[in-house]
Amino acid sequence: MCETDFQPPNRASRRRFLRILKTRLTNDQRDVLDSPITPTELAAAIKTMPPNKSPGMDGFPAAFFQLEPSLFGEILCLVFKYQLSRGELLGAQRRSAVSLLFKGGERSNPGNYRPIALIPVEVKVLSRVLAFRLRDLLPLLIHPVQ
Repeated sequence: MCETDFQPPNRASRRRFLRILKTRLTNDQRDVLDSPITPTELAAAIKTMPPNKSPGMDGFPAAFFQLEPSLFGEILCLVFKYQLSRGELLGAQRRSAVSLLFKGGERSNPGNYRPIALIPVEVKVLSRVLAFRLRDLLPLLIHPVQ
């Protein structure tokens, strides 16, 4: 699917869907999720990243960001604030390289390959911050058997 093919649901559709949900976040919980991302959150996320995982196409692994997590937290905070005002990630952050890793077995069998996406570390950091914010709230919203 091409990125121009995706159309987000319109406001009326979103409201209809949200009205049928029974579980809701409190105003305080919503405020936590909606609050601006802080340099402290970003630095904490940087520190928890596996240092030697594959970097994005820019070649910077998490270990690079971990040299100065507080500094990179400040820098990324400015970057993400700018992106939020524009409503999109930077072009380089929206690209990833997909590579196929051979798992073993018959090389002619496509099922014997595992795809990995090389995503820029700063996008992984942002994802981690959002995941940390959601971690305590998801059990309230999603049934344990899901």
